[in-house]
Amino acid sequence: MAMRNIYEIEAKNTGTGKYVDPLGSYIHKKDPLGLFKSRGGGGGTPVGDAYAALTREAWERYVTTWVPYQNDLIDYATDPNVVGDAMSRASNLVDESFEQQQGATQRRLAGLGLTLDEDEQRAADRSFGLARSLADVGAQNAARDQTLARRQSVLGNPAPTIPNI
Repeated sequence: MAMRNIYEIEAKNTGTGKYVDPLGSYIHKKDPLGLFKSRGGGGGTPVGDAYAALTREAWERYVTTWVPYQNDLIDYATDPNVVGDAMSRASNLVDESFEQQQGATQRRLAGLGLTLDEDEQRAADRSFGLARSLADVGAQNAARDQTLARRQSVLGNPAPTIPNI
């Protein structure tokens, strides 16, 4: 049976023409509160007007609260520069980290009263440069993979498996 207004369900076997609600209590008059009557002049019903006002309010809340977040996510997922920016930030962080580490190593050696001769300094610089390059490449690759996976998940695609780093 299709859903209908409870005021339109006619009581069975009463022969009185009374209407009954789903709980079985009799309602002696159609729409006793006047909730479903048109007000005339082309207006809606009080219930319809209230529902329309609630709908407009909910839509306005949605537009002011969630649409800015959605726009940010759309921009993030579609901007071609996002991956390059993430890789650049990762590279900058590695550079800063290694600069701090190199400074700490120099201070520790000086604190112990040690100095490296030219050959030892070249070997230390070479080793340090190699470690820095490897860390830089690894950080950029990880940033690229994770950013691409995050962008795909924002778009609703299943996230690809990110290998352990």
